[in-house]
Amino acid sequence: MTHILHSVRRAVRGVAAAGIGAVLAAVYRQRRLRARQKPKLDPLSFVLPLERAESHNVHLEGGVNFRDVGGYLTTDGARVRRGLVFRSGTLDSLTEAGQHALMALDVRQIFDLRMEDEAARRPDRLPDGVRYSLFPISAGGPIRTLVDFMRHIDRTQELVIARYAATLDRDRAAFASVIGQIAEQQEGASLIHCTAGKDRTGMVVAVLLSALGVPDDIIAADYSQSNLAYPVYYRDLAAQLAPLRRIGILPEDMSALLVSDPAYIRARLGLLHSAYGSAQDYLKGAGVSDAALEHLRARLLERTPPGAAPPPA
Repeated sequence: MTHILHSVRRAVRGVAAAGIGAVLAAVYRQRRLRARQKPKLDPLSFVLPLERAESHNVHLEGGVNFRDVGGYLTTDGARVRRGLVFRSGTLDSLTEAGQHALMALDVRQIFDLRMEDEAARRPDRLPDGVRYSLFPISAGGPIRTLVDFMRHIDRTQELVIARYAATLDRDRAAFASVIGQIAEQQEGASLIHCTAGKDRTGMVVAVLLSALGVPDDIIAADYSQSNLAYPVYYRDLAAQLAPLRRIGILPEDMSALLVSDPAYIRARLGLLHSAYGSAQDYLKGAGVSDAALEHLRARLLERTPPGAAPPPA
């Protein structure tokens, strides 16, 4: 959602310069009235229970929405190892204690999914020795984003599903690069992040977990945990939207875009399965080899020997 917001802000500057802001504002006001007639969403109502009792969330001072993506069972009875792949929001406010925490978790590789200008404005604060890679995932051009937002403010679920579903095809190379490099990593842990750590990060993590054999329902539950960070998102949204008040865009009107509705990730996974067959086929079509996928599974999955107790969650 946050890079949709960033595109909206850029677009407002463009349309103001073009002298068409008043027309878009009039369209937006009509749609907004319909949106305000709907009940307000409770972000916590979208949090689905996890199949493991222990929380995935990890405290990272100065970080947001930081958690382990391990511990999930696959369809064939294996379990995703903990402590090897993490996900989070932006790391630009990471404190010294937060950086030490990353070192203690043996995070050696960072994958940043933000756009170049996002990353330049709010660069990550990382401990020395961590490998940093930028793999931008886009929501499309800013003018188109603004027009779509104003037309669909009363149907935000459709907007979010459509915008992010498109990235599966457009940004396939970025998905494959991130997961391919995780497969090649020999030691330490990886961290995938964007700005909020919910949508772009959620999509890459969803493809990764699906490739490991984690069921869609569990992936949706993992995605829904980002709702626990909603208050942080809203505070950031209110601050960022201040320049847009002149065309009537208010934080409460866009708050639905901050919700991590499990329906969003289910829709993307449904598209993945229908268009590509499986996450493995999706990645192989983008250049990830069978050997790399096998190494990914060998490194990230733990299996229970016959007669032994299952690995702990």
